[in-house]
Order: sequence, then C-alpha cells, then structure tokens
Amino acid sequence: MTDLIEEVRASFEKARHPEVEGPVTLVADDLAQAPGFMAMKAYFENRVQIVTRRGYRHFAGATLTSNADELLKLTAMEMVTPLLATTFRAFSDGVLIGQRDNHLVRMAIHFHTADNLWEDDDFLKASKELSTGFADDEEVVTYFGEYLMGGVNHLAHVTGFAHSEVDPIKIWDIWIMGGMACVCASFLAGNKLGTSWRERDVLDGIAIATEEAPVGSTGEDVPDN
Repeated sequence: MTDLIEEVRASFEKARHPEVEGPVTLVADDLAQAPGFMAMKAYFENRVQIVTRRGYRHFAGATLTSNADELLKLTAMEMVTPLLATTFRAFSDGVLIGQRDNHLVRMAIHFHTADNLWEDDDFLKASKELSTGFADDEEVVTYFGEYLMGGVNHLAHVTGFAHSEVDPIKIWDIWIMGGMACVCASFLAGNKLGTSWRERDVLDGIAIATEEAPVGSTGEDVPDN
C-alpha cells in the first residue's frame, strides 16, 4: 500500500462530517475553507451533464430494464469511467487550491478572485496534469471507483430508487445527482489534502531553517546582524 492512498483516504475522512450518515456529505465549515467552491460546482455541473448526455445517447433506442438495480449496473459500464475522470479533476482542483504552491492560485486567493480560476486555461492545465498523476496510482483509482459507486448507490437507496421497479429514464437523474455529490466531496477532500501538504511544507521549512542556523561557541544561535 502506497503512502499516497493513505493520504487520499485520510483526506476524504476529514471531509466527511461524523454526525451525518452516508459516504458523501457536505458541511458549511468545509465550504467556507475552500475558496471558489461555487464556481467549481458550476463548472463541473456542466461537465457531469455532458457525461450524462453521452451516456443517455449511448443507450438511446435500447429497451432498458425497469429493475433499478440491474439498470444501475448496466449504465455504470458507460458512466463510471468518465465520471471517475471528472472526480479526479475536481479532487486535483481542490489540492491546488489547498496547497497554494501554484502562483495562479496564490494570486487568486490573495485578491479574492478564486472564482475566476475555472476560466483560466493554465489552471485547468495544471489540474489536468495533477489528476493524471493521481490516476497513475492503481490503489487511488480503485479507491475513487469504490467511493463513486458507494455515493451513487447510497443516493439510489435514500431516494427510494434502489430495489424497485422504475421508469428507466430516472436513472440519469441518479447519475447526475450522485456524480455531482461525489465531485463536490472530492473537491473538498482535495482541499484537505492540499492544505495538509502546505502545512507540512511550512513545518519542513522551519525545521530546515533551524538546522541550518549558525551556532556560536556557547551553543546559542548567532544573530544575522
């Protein structure tokens, strides 16, 4: 097991409210600590809708079962891969926002213009590159896949969709709502991970500076001047 998967799993646990049941939860405190959340949400709502429309067109003309559980399994074969890529991107956006080592992010947060980041091609390119790195880790991919399906299945249960006879068209509502819930949670988890990396970098910098500080014959630090 890699250190990365442990950090990723811990970030999702930190983003999950302990008093709320279910794998995907959003709380006000987390939103306040993640600059640009609403702009991120608007950006990814469009992407999730595009993914869902492609899924719908893939099955257009087919006779779909009215068994909710079988319907979810069938459509998952078309929906999971593109939604995974989308959640990786949202997670990576959160990491960049939380870590703040990207100069575009630092300036945007300093000038309170984080909402504009999702209109910046350089930011989107940086996020895509980071998400590719995360997706190269097999354990991380597996975790994200389980998290996504856990969220969608949970939503299907709480809405009464699961274990029932349904109008097949309703499955796309489940994918949109479940996909967006996982996207938002992934962004917040990424923000937690990025923040922890930023705090660790600060502590490492302090430790390095302390070790390199000149020491006099009495054992005390020698002042700069």
